[in-house]
Amino acid sequence: MVFGLGNKEQPGWARGFAIGAGALAIGLSFLIMISPFAGAFFVSLVLGIALLIIGIEIIVTGVTGQRMPMRPHI
Repeated sequence: MVFGLGNKEQPGWARGFAIGAGALAIGLSFLIMISPFAGAFFVSLVLGIALLIIGIEIIVTGVTGQRMPMRPHI
């Protein structure tokens, strides 16, 4: 969250995403401290959704014949 709030050079959507990811991480850490089983369920749900999105992205890239960068551009 501090990165999103303090970095004025990034576009607004990137800063918002950083703030949202930080808030999600803080909320998830409290959930895990309160109920480890609910936290494990939520972590597995978020991880499953992320892997599904990555898999769809890789399939679409393979079908269209485009090249995927191996490293993100900074």
